Amino acid sequence: MERRIAVVGDPIVDRYTTVQIADRRSPESGVAIWEHRDSYEQLGGASAVAEMVDVLGVTCEQFLFGPPTIKERIRDLDGRELVRVDRNNDEEIEERQADRIIARLRELTPQLILVADYGFGTVTDYLWSKLVDLGCPLIVDPSRKRPADFYDGAWAVTPNRIEEQRAGFMDSDDFPRVLLKLDRDGMRAGMEAGTQPGKIIGVLPASMQSRFLVASGGGKPARSAGIDEGFLGLDGCLVVPGQ
Repeated sequence: MERRIAVVGDPIVDRYTTVQIADRRSPESGVAIWEHRDSYEQLGGASAVAEMVDVLGVTCEQFLFGPPTIKERIRDLDGRELVRVDRNNDEEIEERQADRIIARLRELTPQLILVADYGFGTVTDYLWSKLVDLGCPLIVDPSRKRPADFYDGAWAVTPNRIEEQRAGFMDSDDFPRVLLKLDRDGMRAGMEAGTQPGKIIGVLPASMQSRFLVASGGGKPARSAGIDEGFLGLDGCLVVPGQ
């Protein structure tokens, strides 16, 4: 059976610029002058999620609207980040645009929808309610800008440390599956099926994290599956993009 995943979320471009300090200062202000050496861009946000899904060889369609938010990281020759400049596009999509997304999703009939919400206007209250009404499992990378109850109806949520501290997904009875991203400390999974929501039933060390992390349902521990499609059954399996 063909596996189909849809990705809904905010378009982001990650730009990396390398600079080198010059041996002169600005005559107007006296500040140091940095000379440009190199720049490149790569997909971020929901586009990066879709790109990683493609690695699994799964049919994936992404739904993004509007010009992307651009996150530019300016670094020195040693790779140390000096400053980050964000050009945010946080204009909310209109209801008619949300309706177009829902109409296409009904045609696509995905087995799973990944929602990459960075709070930049794609995932509105209106769109979220329509996504829930579809009845398709929704795995959400939540925005730190929203309260936990915004995501009522999610099949699973994957907060990072800051999002968990602000919203408390692991302590809520409304989210039966939570995969907490702990950066270098790995990941923690709390699931239903014999355990109370929020109980830690598995820990995935950071050393085991790969491009894709899979936590199977039924109360089993989280585990790394790499790009092995064996765990991508979409019937009780949780697929989460790696950090």
